[in-house]
Amino acid sequence: MFLRLCAFLSCVSFAVGYVQEVTFYTEYAFQGDALRLRSKHAELTPCQLKHIANTKTFCAVGSWQGFEGQNYTGRVRFTSTSGAAMNCQEKSFKYSPIKSLRYLGQLETLMPSISVNSGSNDSDTGGIERTFTNLAANNFGFIPAHLVLTGGSNWTGFSNEDFTGESTCFSTSELHVGISPHPSVVRSLFQGCDAKYGSEIYESAE
Repeated sequence: MFLRLCAFLSCVSFAVGYVQEVTFYTEYAFQGDALRLRSKHAELTPCQLKHIANTKTFCAVGSWQGFEGQNYTGRVRFTSTSGAAMNCQEKSFKYSPIKSLRYLGQLETLMPSISVNSGSNDSDTGGIERTFTNLAANNFGFIPAHLVLTGGSNWTGFSNEDFTGESTCFSTSELHVGISPHPSVVRSLFQGCDAKYGSEIYESAE
């Protein structure tokens, strides 16, 4: 009975995702005024900028990046990647201010999805991001420099926009994983991998 209960609990634990969030504190030891964010900000507001400029500590769940420019451009000045665990550290933005901030991929990691990033001059994860939860996606407007898979989902990427051409199976069992598709060129995607396409296999266990 005990073994059956343990097996059940382990399955439940595996099935529970997490919501990506970050909290900035104005004092050490995670004290003072707090700013908690669960959304993407292509242009942080003046109030948010002032708070973050006074930050001394932060706690984050998931994968977050802050950029020196608006619209997720310029250098990445802030990074926190912790998965479901909470990452808490001291941090000052006095000499490395950020103007835009986002989590990578889907907010709720249990949901199967794929996000594609256009990349920028300074980062593969910068620039435009498009997130898809439906079974197929194309017409991105760019060739993705970075992919983010959530919900333990698998996706097949094709070199043509009409789901033809060379294909790559991007496979993971993790709730949230970032992948560089290079050298594969991805112009269309559908959820799942099928051996009939003879796809190159990219397995990630990040």
